[in-house]
Amino acid sequence: MTAVTPETLEGSLLRVITFSSVMSRLTQLLEDRRGRASWWVEVARQLDNLADAVQVAPGDLVGGESFTEQLRDDAPHLMGRWLRLSSERDGLQEAVTGVRLQVGLDAGDPAAVETTRGTIRDLMARARRFQERTTEVLLDAYERDFGGGE
Repeated sequence: MTAVTPETLEGSLLRVITFSSVMSRLTQLLEDRRGRASWWVEVARQLDNLADAVQVAPGDLVGGESFTEQLRDDAPHLMGRWLRLSSERDGLQEAVTGVRLQVGLDAGDPAAVETTRGTIRDLMARARRFQERTTEVLLDAYERDFGGGE
């Protein structure tokens, strides 16, 4: 079983930074209302990056199966939250994929820019909430149950 240590959390923080950089870039893109061809390409690329970031959270952040086992053993009170996050990750992954496919279909249509921007904003809000809840569970587990607060 892999223990959650400062080193494993550091590795997860690298992914959070990646998540943050994707979110930052999407925010920048949403400020552009012109919807030129390069905009559509970059939006699609960043949605692909977001899909990658979501795919590794929460399960792969610290070795999903071993972390789940450790939670079950050392912090069973967090299992419900952890399992909900795993399920939420699947739904978020589907949402990112759906938006990405829609961007591909709408690419180049000036009339679709505003709708696309709104859809991406909603998706980003959902992804941020997911990331916050994931971080909370990881920190709760480490600080309270795995001895990280000593």
